[in-house]
Amino acid sequence: MTDAEFAAQEVRDQLKSRRTYKEQTVYQTRSQFYNRNTFTVRTGDKLADQIRTYCQKKSINPNVFINDLLTNFFQTNV
Repeated sequence: MTDAEFAAQEVRDQLKSRRTYKEQTVYQTRSQFYNRNTFTVRTGDKLADQIRTYCQKKSINPNVFINDLLTNFFQTNV
């Protein structure tokens, strides 16, 4: 490999790493935007089983159940 070929390869590698970094930064920004309203709920085993059973019977996702529950709570209590 000549010096010119080596230099060209180095430039290509640097440009590639910059593009990869930029893509990661854009992805992180998007992820932070979409995940900014994520909450975690911890429950005991009994309550977790009740939630799972209810959601299976109603064929809904537990996140939908909790979201609806909180929405109803704040609509009636505010």
